[in-house]
Amino acid sequence: MEQIIQLAPDDDITSIRNRVEWAEARRILMLVPRRNKTLRSVVHQKVLARTADMLNIELALVTQDMRTRDAAKQAGIKTFAAEWIARRRGFVGKIAEKPAPEKTTAPQIHLVEAPAPPRVRIKNKKLVVVVGSGRVGCLQQLVALILAGILGLVLVLVVLALSPAATVTLVPQVDVITATVTLLADPAAELTEVNRAGSAIPAQAVQVELSRFTEVDTVEKEN
Repeated sequence: MEQIIQLAPDDDITSIRNRVEWAEARRILMLVPRRNKTLRSVVHQKVLARTADMLNIELALVTQDMRTRDAAKQAGIKTFAAEWIARRRGFVGKIAEKPAPEKTTAPQIHLVEAPAPPRVRIKNKKLVVVVGSGRVGCLQQLVALILAGILGLVLVLVVLALSPAATVTLVPQVDVITATVTLLADPAAELTEVNRAGSAIPAQAVQVELSRFTEVDTVEKEN
């Protein structure tokens, strides 16, 4: 089934898509007037081509506008320079009708506002006020204190159970350092403390006299 759609000069891409979606044919020849500049856009042409592909419709344009023809070529849509050329090449039959643009538009959807439901008034409202003594007995206070204590204890236990805990053991690293230091015992009078720069320590000279006597047996005796 084939159909010819005549566009209006003020049709935008939304109305053009609606005309294609509401068409009852699998082959559509769309007549584009010169004053309609919507399909000069490559983006609009690609949107129209994608719509036709989704509906399994073979679409062609009739236009003499070069910018529209170039955009259709980039979008992959077939174009004809005149309607009689499309009929002669067999895209549409010679007896195919060309309805007016207003006959191929999508049906308008009118929103009907529903009336608001009537308000219902309630008569003879009765309010019941319950008045208590306003006093709390000793037993109720005691139970409340016990429950509060139990709740506090449970809360503390939960906090202690969920709080992170860890034991850290620090083991010091021991390195044995061996060094040879040469110290000079200097008996000089001006040295009274350890001289770290000169590696000298104070010293004192002490003299000790040793004496020893002994007897030695002679080997030979003279007469």
